[in-house]
Amino acid sequence: MSIIIENLKSVDSLYFFLSNDHINNMITHAFDFCDEETTAQYISFLKTLSLKLDSKSVHFFFNEEEQTFPLFTEAIRWFDYRNSMVRIAVRVLTLNVLKVEDPRLQDYLRKRVEAYFESVVKYTRKQCFALSELFLRHAAKDNTNHCGLDLRFSEVVDMFYYMQDLFSVNWDALGRSFCKLFLENCVLSQIVGSLLHGTVLEDRLNPVVALLLLAQLFSVIRFPPLVNTLGDTLFHPDAQLQLHDGDGALVSLTGTLLEFLADDLLLFASMLLLLAFVKNPVVDKTLLEEASLLPFQKTKTKHLLDFLTDTNEDGDSNDIFGGGSGHAFTVAKHSQQHPWCIRVRFESNSPPSPASARRSDKTPSPSPLLSPSSDDDASALFGLPLGNKPTFYEQLLDALFDTLDNSSNRFRAVTLQLVSMMIKELVCAQDAPPRLTAKQKSVLAKAYRASMKQLQEMLCGKAGQIFIELFEHVHRSLKSLDFDRVITAPEFALPEPFDFRSLPLLVSRSRLSPEYGATCCKTIERFLVLRDLKLTFEKRKEDTLPLKAPETAKIAKGEPFPIDPSIQCIPFRLLSDNGDPQHSLPPPTTSPQAEQQDLQQDADAATAADADKQHRFMTVVPGLLLVLGNPTPIDMAKLQQPPQPQVRPSAPGTRVRRPTKVAVVETAVPLDTLDVDCSDERPNVLLTTSLSTTWSAHMDFLEPNLAVIARQLIEKGRTTVRSSKNAQMLHLLGIDAAPKAS
Repeated sequence: MSIIIENLKSVDSLYFFLSNDHINNMITHAFDFCDEETTAQYISFLKTLSLKLDSKSVHFFFNEEEQTFPLFTEAIRWFDYRNSMVRIAVRVLTLNVLKVEDPRLQDYLRKRVEAYFESVVKYTRKQCFALSELFLRHAAKDNTNHCGLDLRFSEVVDMFYYMQDLFSVNWDALGRSFCKLFLENCVLSQIVGSLLHGTVLEDRLNPVVALLLLAQLFSVIRFPPLVNTLGDTLFHPDAQLQLHDGDGALVSLTGTLLEFLADDLLLFASMLLLLAFVKNPVVDKTLLEEASLLPFQKTKTKHLLDFLTDTNEDGDSNDIFGGGSGHAFTVAKHSQQHPWCIRVRFESNSPPSPASARRSDKTPSPSPLLSPSSDDDASALFGLPLGNKPTFYEQLLDALFDTLDNSSNRFRAVTLQLVSMMIKELVCAQDAPPRLTAKQKSVLAKAYRASMKQLQEMLCGKAGQIFIELFEHVHRSLKSLDFDRVITAPEFALPEPFDFRSLPLLVSRSRLSPEYGATCCKTIERFLVLRDLKLTFEKRKEDTLPLKAPETAKIAKGEPFPIDPSIQCIPFRLLSDNGDPQHSLPPPTTSPQAEQQDLQQDADAATAADADKQHRFMTVVPGLLLVLGNPTPIDMAKLQQPPQPQVRPSAPGTRVRRPTKVAVVETAVPLDTLDVDCSDERPNVLLTTSLSTTWSAHMDFLEPNLAVIARQLIEKGRTTVRSSKNAQMLHLLGIDAAPKAS
């Protein structure tokens, strides 16, 4: 049936198919819904029917005389079914029904849709609590598999998108009714209530989860009444929340947010919330201005427009409260399900802004969304001045700069990047200097100097041998922050477990402990965030990072390499070859005794095998160690111009020697991260390991002196590559002379 209806192109055929009420009889038929496949097919059938709904075809489904609409009433029974595809189909169906512009159908739905909305809000609240419980279980485990958490988080976010679709239906009264219900019974009573101390909730959320959900709301919802009401409740400087039916103390959420900035996870979630709020395009700019959260770039634009035009003199048409900065209302009703309520009070404590003054000239009117709870509330709008104290904007910026000045490395890189992004939003504009106080400039300069000093100590300390490689690894991994990616990934809000495999291989194979390697990485991350912020304030582009490597030979694996008498190729036998430089998984680590046993086994196996198959040649070109196969003579009759790899050009006046042999490049390893050592028991065997890749090999030379020559070639090439980057790093850290590494 679904396939037939979906493929009906003619309107007459569709009307003929829907006539005589047979479709409604099928909808109300008692199928065996114990079978999940039957249920899925049934809901798919209903969704297909809803796609054909319009003002002309609705009378085939809606019986005005009997006041029955089985397509809608039967479908909403399955809105919380365990199968996600069924739930999605029900949401699509309800949206298709609500979009039908028929006055008789809308009168019918207006009386019955509120019960469905209550079920949707109740289901969303249940999903939020389930997400919080799952989040706590994942936070207690040191694992990286967060598939279940992602699915639960996606379900809550999908509900927010569904609500946005409901708000987008061209039915203003319906949207405001659902908005009020959603605010009272989920957002303010559960999510915001979980951020307050002293609330007694059976389904209380973890504060990090609550902040993440609020950030998602501001990121997804584009319905001005909900966004501005919630924003006013959270960030208005005069907003205070009262608990327990008016008997509790008044609490400011801005003060609570400032307390969260001392913890890494809470700071991360708070920055997501603030950034999502200021980036939401439907947030009233007057609200942002009164909350001191209007980005500096938008502030300059707004002031310029206010200067050029005076269109706001007649009042702000987007003011959803209608009473200026002073208003009070009850946002959660006292009920059996939620035996406490939040009362939001806005008390004037400072001269109104120009926009507020223009609004206050009008007669105060009740909020079109949430009206005052009583005359006593309305009479308590003004008074109770709080005195002169720093604004939320000043306290927030000072706290964020103190976070950057913290040298304990307890904040993750993604948290510091969000802090930097928030600071840029508040103080930076494209054509103006940053809006910073002298204290904030001093704090940033002090933090940057302290971070440079820490890196200098690392460079001169036990991490000096691998500092360049470690710095480059962190710089590559610390990419530009993708806000849309971070806000939709709940695993970023989990405690970061210490994962030995997450550290670069060069740390794990060096003499540094994993803990010290992790500390070095966090120190470098903090320096890079501070440097990016410093350059942004100075309006300069980065001209030092990434570190420039000297010209490297462009030779790839599998290419032919011509050999002439001037190229020093040293023969050896390849006893073992663990991995390819292009792979990323580290080889298994073994103890020295096991390593010697493996070396002896490899040698015995090589002796027993065909010796010719083990013969290789090694040579060094600028920036690379090459492992070559057996060279073969060049047949000049067949190959007039043998391939020439891009190696170091010959000096002027040097006679170019014609290559006589060619070999295939089997491995090309970067020299700057190549570690080489001699075997203790066999001096003619070199143990080579690439610290930046996964390649390692045991190279057996015919004589010990050949092993010494090969090691000297490798070390000389490595020193040449590293010297250039060392000079750049010394300049970056403000060191005049090269430090003495311990």
